[in-house]
Amino acid sequence: IEYARDVIRAEACSLFLVDKATGEAVLYLASNVDQQFQRGDIRVPAGKGIIGHVVESGEIVRVSDVNKDERHFRGSDRTSGFTTRAILAVPLCSRQVILGGERGTIDERIIGGFEVINKIGGNFTEDDAQLLLKLANQAATVLEIADLYSDANELFFDVVKALTKAIDA
Repeated sequence: IEYARDVIRAEACSLFLVDKATGEAVLYLASNVDQQFQRGDIRVPAGKGIIGHVVESGEIVRVSDVNKDERHFRGSDRTSGFTTRAILAVPLCSRQVILGGERGTIDERIIGGFEVINKIGGNFTEDDAQLLLKLANQAATVLEIADLYSDANELFFDVVKALTKAIDA
């Protein structure tokens, strides 16, 4: 998050993940925002806001003046106290290999969105968009690996619990 903010020269950067139960985009991590608003406090309803549009459509969105864009969700600014003037948002895509038949297939799904806010000294460019998209792909990969590690760790503890119960029995 900090690296993306620095490289793209923006005032702030945010990573939103989709809540599977509600479909909301939930703030997972942010830079330049008071720490009390980090995880879960900022929620954008499904399909609302620029980040909701990006998550729903998979499109890259560049807006140089959010006051002229009806998609802008002002609730995030009110909650965080941060003023958004311009935004660049890209989808966070996860790829999953599904094994079956002679060949596996790759299932791509959008798990969230990555955004940079308020370009320092100008407007967001197409190069900024492509760079942020590459960083978002890397972030999605890291998140998927962390999720797999967590699942493996949970499975390990479940096996230990089952063995303990078997030994006690």
